[in-house]
Amino acid sequence: MLAIFLATGLAFLAFLGGGLLSHRFAHFITRHAGPVIAFASGAMLAITFFHVLPESVALGGEHAFLAILAGVVFFFTLEHFFYLHGCPDHAHQGECENHAIGPLAAIGIGVHSFFDGVLIMLSFFANPVIGWLTALGIVLHNLPAGAILHSLICHKKDRKSFWWIFAVAATTPCAALLAPALKNFSEQEIGLGLAFSAGTLLYITLSDLLPETHHTKNKLNLLFLLIGIGVIFGLGYFFPVE
Repeated sequence: MLAIFLATGLAFLAFLGGGLLSHRFAHFITRHAGPVIAFASGAMLAITFFHVLPESVALGGEHAFLAILAGVVFFFTLEHFFYLHGCPDHAHQGECENHAIGPLAAIGIGVHSFFDGVLIMLSFFANPVIGWLTALGIVLHNLPAGAILHSLICHKKDRKSFWWIFAVAATTPCAALLAPALKNFSEQEIGLGLAFSAGTLLYITLSDLLPETHHTKNKLNLLFLLIGIGVIFGLGYFFPVE
């Protein structure tokens, strides 16, 4: 339980940190976001395919594949109603009509962040090593996610923007409050929940994070994507899942 609250707390701090850094260094982050997002994408893909998906299938059986598909469809539906992407260039926020629905984006990203917390929790129930690896991927993802939320809702630096970022970041540790209720789930139920969360993680990486790297056109993006995959592979090699 303590590990779950610690891991979700780190995810909270990462999201908050990403928003605050964007609040203070928007132009710098815009110029250097590509490699950071590419690294996070590689890490999340590796975590999903090397650890989360195999464990979800092992626990949930053949029905895990339906749960994975349900996770993908769920987030596709969510993004149909909530705009979750920022404009490519912070410098032209005033020209982006999508900023008008920034609060809706905050709600959508808040739901997303809540499921990040659920994924961390279910991963720890399945295996502590997978739990920490999943938490690492979400922490890496939350840094650019916090900056994206800032770009959606903030036209100027004020306290209101800070509270939006804080509220959304808090949804991840709030999910950990469900841990006592979910702890009594069977292995198959945990596996299916993990599979559903893995589907959302896969969708987010492929539809949200990787397309963001194309906006920057940085030649280092591919390298950092491979580095992200390599880091998770290396961690899995030295800290194998038992």
